Amino acid sequence: MTMAKQGLVLPVPLAKQENPRSHLKLLQRVVVLGIIIGVLVVLEWVMMGRPRGLRGIVDVPLFVLVASAIYLYLPGYLSYELRENGIFLRSALRRRHIAYDEISCAAVFTDLSSLGFGWWAIGTPDYEVGLYSHELYGWVDVVASHLHDPAVILLLKNKRPVIFTPEDPERVVEMIESIVH
Repeated sequence: MTMAKQGLVLPVPLAKQENPRSHLKLLQRVVVLGIIIGVLVVLEWVMMGRPRGLRGIVDVPLFVLVASAIYLYLPGYLSYELRENGIFLRSALRRRHIAYDEISCAAVFTDLSSLGFGWWAIGTPDYEVGLYSHELYGWVDVVASHLHDPAVILLLKNKRPVIFTPEDPERVVEMIESIVH
């Protein structure tokens, strides 16, 4: 553990337990199995044409199983943490480390609905991860749940801005500013 300015002890976990699940390992296995089956089904459809009869009846439920497992799994796999060497953001699809010296400004962002087109993005009604366009900031890297609540935006010196949704954005901005400045 490291002491930061104003007595802040790092690391500080920031994310709520959006979807606490005791069955996460089982769900991870179902997702992996579902993805494998889904890829095989799509490959079969592409190479052999859409199957008919019993095979076609089995493929559709398998595809629905894959989509459902991913839909249930993704939102529960977000975490944010202030560490001694920077901010660590993790989603089901990627991990990102942002060093404190890369941050030029941290602020509360209240208008996630203003995000435009998503590129390399995936989302559910309460979960978004990927690159999104924004009128003022250009392309923004988003790792967010709680899409109707305030978020934190990090304006970086040499990279695109990052938006994430910790439990208490105002407190998180204060902590980051105390470390950065």
